Amino acid sequence: MSNERIKSQIQFQIQQIDKLLKMYSQLLKECREKEPDLVEITAIASVLHSFYNGLENIFEIIAKRIDKGTEVKFSNV
Repeated sequence: MSNERIKSQIQFQIQQIDKLLKMYSQLLKECREKEPDLVEITAIASVLHSFYNGLENIFEIIAKRIDKGTEVKFSNV
């Protein structure tokens, strides 16, 4: 896969994260100003989950396309 294609995939994920944060910016602002209720906490949890998935997608692209799928194995210590 070309570097331009990899760059494009990563940029798409970043755009999705930016879009997510913009869509929920009002909710995030309100929750900084006052204690969020259960519905707001649930919504924020969903935003956090989507944000994390976006980052995970970026790292997966890097691991598969740039590092060629190199796996990191941890030993039980």
